[in-house]
Amino acid sequence: MVKWTRPPVEVVQEYEARRSGRGDSGALIIWATWAVEGIDYLIDIHDRSNRGQLSIEGHSPEIVAIAHVRWATSSSITAIDLCAAVLARECCGWSGHNERDLRDFDPSVNPKSKRWRDPLPARALSWVDTVLSDQRYKEIQGARNPLTHSRLLRRLYSSGPDYTEFVITSTGSSLSIPELMLQARTLATDSVAEFLKVVEATP
Repeated sequence: MVKWTRPPVEVVQEYEARRSGRGDSGALIIWATWAVEGIDYLIDIHDRSNRGQLSIEGHSPEIVAIAHVRWATSSSITAIDLCAAVLARECCGWSGHNERDLRDFDPSVNPKSKRWRDPLPARALSWVDTVLSDQRYKEIQGARNPLTHSRLLRRLYSSGPDYTEFVITSTGSSLSIPELMLQARTLATDSVAEFLKVVEATP
């Protein structure tokens, strides 16, 4: 179970109370924390499945593993992107239907990132750049994109609990299924926990 420093609902209630019109942003923050907790739940059922405590009869273990890796990496990036969406609404005047994501703030991939970065307070910009420079983010993003839009290269072994390694082309890393899932959880947990501190410090 994820142990937040403070219940996220309390943080959001106080944030919304400090200024009107923050309902959408508050909802996005809660959904970000739920995405983190969803990964925690996923790892619990994945571990139970590996120990034989959860039946997956009729489902190939390989399919289950790929589904779980896709779930973990997608949820991890979703949690971070929802935090970035809050910054776009809170600081950049965004009110559109489609939410912005962290890549909007990334100068290495978005030539128009200045439009999103310039309005950010120092603490919020520090959060953005800390996540963008985090090796775990690069690896989880590097796994999530091909898992979602293409395919992720694998190395297959004949036996053992880590019979599959996923190759992250963008970073050159090779990660086993447990390593990738745990990294997705710790990245999301750490990033959202730090973002909640940004929210608490927002007037």
